[in-house]
Amino acid sequence: MFRKTEETHGKQATKARRDCHEVAAGFCGLVATKAVAKNANLPVMVRLSEDTQIFDAWQNEPWLVNGAAVRVAIVCCSNPEIRHPVLRLNGEIVENINPNLTSGLNTTTVAKLAKNAGTVFIGVQQSGPLTVPRETAKEWGDAPTNPNGRKNSDILARYVSTEDVVGRPTEEFLIDFPVGLSSAQASAFEQPYEHLSVQDYDPFRNGDLVRFPEYRESTPSQNSSWWEPHRPRPDMRAALRSVSE
Repeated sequence: MFRKTEETHGKQATKARRDCHEVAAGFCGLVATKAVAKNANLPVMVRLSEDTQIFDAWQNEPWLVNGAAVRVAIVCCSNPEIRHPVLRLNGEIVENINPNLTSGLNTTTVAKLAKNAGTVFIGVQQSGPLTVPRETAKEWGDAPTNPNGRKNSDILARYVSTEDVVGRPTEEFLIDFPVGLSSAQASAFEQPYEHLSVQDYDPFRNGDLVRFPEYRESTPSQNSSWWEPHRPRPDMRAALRSVSE
């Protein structure tokens, strides 16, 4: 049986582990977001691997949910007592499948190095339409000084994502208000603030658009200061400042 993507990863894995042991066939599977084997979600997959045998998996597959195209991970597992003649990962025969849906060396068991603390960070999490193309950023940067005496360029930062590293550069800029500004203070940067205030957003990538400020303000798990990134990563910024100084 395959679990719906609406369920949390933790609930999915718990049910999958139980079904592999209790369902007569001894098999189960789940469809989850492609992030199920990464970062904060990885412990879920570690527990699943401890209690079951992952015998077939796909890391990043196209999927259609209510007409919206998304990317998912598909994991097939069984009671660990069931022997499988072959294991497959992304359609290829492999010798093992690790909790992070890789094969070969299992890096999920590698211990953290204390001396590396404070040197590697997860980047800014936008959770909203906070990037604009170069053309828009240039237009805003060339605009007259705002009523607060500052230029829009003060809150625009070159934004680099994975796509810029492994694919074609996006040349996007992040609307990057200093953390802690009030709505009134942020609105003094007129064009960027006005731009965000009228944006629609698809938080679940299912085609259902909502007004961005209202979504942020009404969702308890989100940063209600909608002009800021959801997670602006102040520790990362402090570390970067120390390097530049």
